[in-house]
Amino acid sequence: MLLCGSSPPAVFADCQARSGTITSRGGGRERVDRGEAELELSVWAPIGVAARGGELIEVMVADNAERRLAAGDLARCQEQAAISRLDRIAVPTLVVHGDQEHPAIVAIAERLVADIPDARLEVVPGADHYLPLRAPDRLAELLLAHLG
Repeated sequence: MLLCGSSPPAVFADCQARSGTITSRGGGRERVDRGEAELELSVWAPIGVAARGGELIEVMVADNAERRLAAGDLARCQEQAAISRLDRIAVPTLVVHGDQEHPAIVAIAERLVADIPDARLEVVPGADHYLPLRAPDRLAELLLAHLG
């Protein structure tokens, strides 16, 4: 089993609350200004946008932030009941994150490895939340070995 997931809504809410940059523009539609995107980049891409994949990451961050606001309440996206069923996963599981990942994601990865039988954790050096863009070759190696 390969686990891919999104970031916890509480982290996004915290970023939004600290930034104070969410504004309403035209027709009541909420949008994210440049300050919001810069804050999100500082949280999720501490390596910076000059590193590998940076240009695409910058576009993704702005798009993701705007979609989250348009979707409304982020908390409804979180399936808390799944946490209590992690021990039912009965296949070898690979959990991967970068060594520059946000602490909330590191904690989630550690919880997954602790609660899923036959789970294995790999930490990729030099990668942040955008690991597939920062270290695609290393991620492919890990996935191929896991699926092997």
